[in-house]
Amino acid sequence: MKIKVDQIGDEGCELDEAIEPSWMLSQLGPNAMFRVSDPGTLKASLMRVEQTVHVRGRVDLVLKTDCSRCLGDVTKVVASPIELVMLPAGAERPSTEEEVELSEDDLGISIYQNNEIDLGEIVRDEVFLQLPMTPVCRKGCAGLCDNCGANLNEGPCGCPESCDIRWSALQNVKLN
Repeated sequence: MKIKVDQIGDEGCELDEAIEPSWMLSQLGPNAMFRVSDPGTLKASLMRVEQTVHVRGRVDLVLKTDCSRCLGDVTKVVASPIELVMLPAGAERPSTEEEVELSEDDLGISIYQNNEIDLGEIVRDEVFLQLPMTPVCRKGCAGLCDNCGANLNEGPCGCPESCDIRWSALQNVKLN
């Protein structure tokens, strides 16, 4: 998914690319908790003004994983808009020794090198930003029983309610 900047004409460039599952899995890494079974899509419009390239588009992809509470199936639909201004390396603002806080305007700026834009990097970054750290099958997922491992979404398991040993010293406290 690499585009040479010189190949973007005055009328721009329209892309409608498939995101292959094998490529996305390689980007997620060998130990990724997410799986990709169907191809996704990248639709983008690239416009060039001198050496500045404006990228607008959308990434659509469906990922699957296990619920972090009950181990049930979770489907995560990634539907992320893309809006970036790409500058050639060296055209960005000069850095200073001081730490500088990023402004809202800085968040939509990226750099390309060797007169080439790698849309794969943009897709990867957009997908990573959409992934939940702890995916759950639904908001109120009850998870698994600590004792027997039963799925508590299907109902109570019948295990006696256990007291957390860290609170056991408070069992003997009597209120008035």
